[in-house]
Amino acid sequence: ADAYEKIDKLYSAAFHINIALKKKNHLKGLMQDVYRIEGHIRQKRGDDSLAFNSYKKAFSEAQNSSDLIGSSKVCADISSLYINLNVRDSAIFYALKGYEYSKEVSFKKGIMLNCNLLAELYDSIQPSLALKYYKIAVATKDGLFGVNNLQAIQKLITAEEAKQKQLEEAEAAYKEKLRLYSLLSGLATVFIIALILY
Repeated sequence: ADAYEKIDKLYSAAFHINIALKKKNHLKGLMQDVYRIEGHIRQKRGDDSLAFNSYKKAFSEAQNSSDLIGSSKVCADISSLYINLNVRDSAIFYALKGYEYSKEVSFKKGIMLNCNLLAELYDSIQPSLALKYYKIAVATKDGLFGVNNLQAIQKLITAEEAKQKQLEEAEAAYKEKLRLYSLLSGLATVFIIALILY
């Protein structure tokens, strides 16, 4: 359902969500994600009140399972819904809540998402707060994708390329030996046949 929703195949996404909802007894701990996706589908279809109901269920499930990451994501979804409805106070409330949940568990993606929402929301009414949240989002992004992390990833890629090159060289050397042994055994066979015939 998640994949279909992301590529805007809403009918297929809704079909799979309905299957998940029928089997919710087997999906303990995952229902917050099911309800979130249902909310996304409903929001994309333009039914904001049903989307809000789905997000409320998702938030309740996340809270019941003590899933602060899920709570953070749902708060960002609700905030985005309120932004679309031009209800700034509620959007700020949920984005702040999502930011707090994210901060509590060091969920960097949630921190970036909620801080970007807060920066957008405060931009025209309190630029200093907008700047504060923008800086937090940027610092978090740099922590995830900063120079040190990129250098570590580059080292891993270089090491993997070197390892791959060694494997290719070893394979080429093995094939060369195999060819040499085949040639020698062929010559030995010809030599033995020549001795027998002589």
